[in-house]
Amino acid sequence: MSWTMNQLTLAWRKAKVDLYYSTNPPLFVIADYEADLIANLQGLQARLNGADEAWIEDTGFLGTWTLAPKAIKPWTGKQPKDQPTSSKQDTTLIFADPAKDFKSVRDWFNQHMAHARKVLTKGGKHEPWT
Repeated sequence: MSWTMNQLTLAWRKAKVDLYYSTNPPLFVIADYEADLIANLQGLQARLNGADEAWIEDTGFLGTWTLAPKAIKPWTGKQPKDQPTSSKQDTTLIFADPAKDFKSVRDWFNQHMAHARKVLTKGGKHEPWT
């Protein structure tokens, strides 16, 4: 498939909206990319339409990934008899002992399901690809 500038422009507009409404929008990175948008899209077009596919595996292009918290849902199984039932999680409890704090967090997460999504990053920042 050969990519056109119209397709890449539309793809950029969609990606920009997704980036803008993300948890931590990289507004300055978006502005920097758009400062020379035509040249950046032409460079991307040359890579996409070119015969050399080595850039696809280049970590300098792809970057790395991190997990971003998406949701934590309460465990819906049976509550142990020796543990009191609470309608809401106490979020104000502070432990002076780090070991007790760790045990409390570990016990809480053993009863809850954490959901995350994989987010691609480039150079430690959420940057659009060029």
